[in-house]
Amino acid sequence: MLEDVLGNLDTRDLLLVTLIVDMRKGYDKLASWAKGVLSIDISTQSHYLIFINRRAKSLKIIGKRENMNILLNIGLDEGTFQRVMQRAGEPGYIKLTRHEFLDYIRGHAIMTYKNHP
Repeated sequence: MLEDVLGNLDTRDLLLVTLIVDMRKGYDKLASWAKGVLSIDISTQSHYLIFINRRAKSLKIIGKRENMNILLNIGLDEGTFQRVMQRAGEPGYIKLTRHEFLDYIRGHAIMTYKNHP
């Protein structure tokens, strides 16, 4: 069902944003923020950006498909989305595979962290 709305996910960069963003923003403000801060132009139709709210209970996906601006809100009834950290110097997002993306929006963990001795 999700791919009916978003189209073929294999042809897109699926980017999980790791920076803090005001989740009250709508499509235009999030797209403008992505262009200014991450240098990602959503209008090229080659990206979907995933933003997580502070409590990790909901997320927003933005992108463009054909003549449509897409903004999806997805929330979890139980649990939280995994908080993902980035390494210093990385661009503010993590690129996901199609499989990781679908697992993530279903509330599954996509990364593990190794404890240091």
